[in-house]
Amino acid sequence: LRPEDPLRAQLESCRRLFDGYRGSDLAEARVVGAVDELLALAQRAVDAAPAASTPERSHVLNTEAVPSHFLIDAAGRASIVDWEKPVLGEVAQDVAYFLSPTTTIWDSDVVFDAEGRTQFLDAYWEAVGGRFPRGSFDARFPAYRMVNALVGITWSCNAWVEYRDPARPLRNERTLRLLPTYFSEEFLDLVRRDCFATQ
Repeated sequence: LRPEDPLRAQLESCRRLFDGYRGSDLAEARVVGAVDELLALAQRAVDAAPAASTPERSHVLNTEAVPSHFLIDAAGRASIVDWEKPVLGEVAQDVAYFLSPTTTIWDSDVVFDAEGRTQFLDAYWEAVGGRFPRGSFDARFPAYRMVNALVGITWSCNAWVEYRDPARPLRNERTLRLLPTYFSEEFLDLVRRDCFATQ
C-alpha cells in the first residue's frame, strides 16, 4: 500500500475503528468525549502539517513497531518481524509509533519522557547517517505522535467491542486484560499530556 498522504490515511483509519466502539452498547460517554477531543486535536495537527515529498513517502514501514517485533540475535544482528501490514510511507510514522505510550505499554511499563524521546531521535538520525534526508520529519512528527497514540486507543476500543462478541472464535486473555488500560481515564490523561501537549 502507498497512501497519498500516510498521515491523513492513518487518522481516517482511527476514525473508522472508533466508529465500531461509538456505535456499540459498550460505548461509555466519558471515552467517546475524550477520544472525540483527541481526534479533533489530531485533525487540526494533520491539517496544519506540511506535505511530505514523494521520496519521503517511499520508505518501507512495518507500521507495528512494537518492542517485541525487534529481535536481536547472539551476534548482535537486529531484525524486525511481523510484516502483516507493511506500507510505503514516511519514517516519522514508524518512529512515532515506536515512541508512543500506547505502543510501549503493550510489551512493558515504559513511557518515554521528553528527554528520552529526544535522545532516541538524536540516536536515530545519527544512525541514519545521511542515507536519506530528514525533509519534513520534524514538522510532521508531532502530528504522527498524536495519530499513533490514537491508533492504539481506537484499536483497543474497537477490540473491546469485538472481544465481547460471544461469536468471536479467537481470544487472547492477555489482550482482553490489557484493553481497558487504553481507554481508562488515567491513561487518556497521560496520552493527552504526553502526545497532544503541543496543541
